[in-house]
Amino acid sequence: MEKDSSITIPLPVGIFGISRKTSVLREDIIDLCNMNEVKTFTLVAYMTYLYSSVLGSKENIQYVFVDPSLTSVGHSQESRVRNLCSRLMVSKINEIVLAPFNPG
Repeated sequence: MEKDSSITIPLPVGIFGISRKTSVLREDIIDLCNMNEVKTFTLVAYMTYLYSSVLGSKENIQYVFVDPSLTSVGHSQESRVRNLCSRLMVSKINEIVLAPFNPG
């Protein structure tokens, strides 16, 4: 990848309940390879990979993914709670909810 380039990933509606795109920068990939702290975009890309892997598997385990960018400190507490609750409400009793959270 060239410097200052990125990879844009379309996110299917099923992963977070909304349709949108995310971008992963070259620096994000380097951080991941060097085992440095990763950003939200990298988490979303990995969750998208997990989502596509789960769809292709034959296991009965189901997952519900919570978009970390919608529950981050960049939003009001009320907005974060509303976004988390909306994802929890679509989950079923036998599903695993994956909700990354960084408290500090």
